Amino acid sequence: MVDLAVLDLSYHKLTAELPQCLGNLTSLFAMDFAKNNKHGRIPESLGFMLELEWLRLHSNNFSGELPTSLRNCTILTAIDLSENKFSGNIPTWIGESLSNVYILNLLSNMFFGTIPPHLCCLTYLQILDLAHNKLLGAIPRCLSNFSAIVTKEHKSETIVGMEYHDEDEDDLLGYKENITAVKELARLSELQGLNLFGNHLKRNILKKIYVLRHLESFDLSWNQLSSTILQSLPTLNFSSSLDLSHNKLFRLLLPKECPKDKMS
Repeated sequence: MVDLAVLDLSYHKLTAELPQCLGNLTSLFAMDFAKNNKHGRIPESLGFMLELEWLRLHSNNFSGELPTSLRNCTILTAIDLSENKFSGNIPTWIGESLSNVYILNLLSNMFFGTIPPHLCCLTYLQILDLAHNKLLGAIPRCLSNFSAIVTKEHKSETIVGMEYHDEDEDDLLGYKENITAVKELARLSELQGLNLFGNHLKRNILKKIYVLRHLESFDLSWNQLSSTILQSLPTLNFSSSLDLSHNKLFRLLLPKECPKDKMS
């Protein structure tokens, strides 16, 4: 068992906590406990898995802060901890030590605080999902450093997803800063998916990101966008989905004709 390379126990009804002895599997390349009923904290012993590249623990009931020992797993490339109850600040060491990560999914947890700018050091990052947490503050402008999304060298799916909660609806925390960050996201020319759910956005930000010609999925739901946003739709290409629900679209202001109609 010590030489085990892949441990896949996903989609069962496993309960209880992960045992400390998992750290003895020092040759493990991939560990998958997704879609179970596991709970408790991630054991510190996982930091001994120096060969670990894939860590999938999504859709469980894990809780607590992420163990700092995971920073020792420096060749990790994919981390999916979504749909759990992890809490605390998003660790800065993810960006400082795990430079090879290209998938970071922390969707639907209980992380709070701000997005650490250290995540901008993940230059290989192609999928980042921080939605459905309790994050506050501005989106770091340095997110445009994600060269894997800026260049055409990487053809796989590229997604950025973020959600913010504001305890005081009258105080749009980080509003101006987030608008500026949206402009920075426009530099991610190879971006295919963008989730800005629940950010209190008001302005017509489609004008800021019309250069994202490869964007296939865009979620702007639960913002404060007005009907004028629809005037910019012809400049974008959504082959998959566009979610504008729960905004302030009182009337449809679609253009009288589309650009292609003018050419015909």
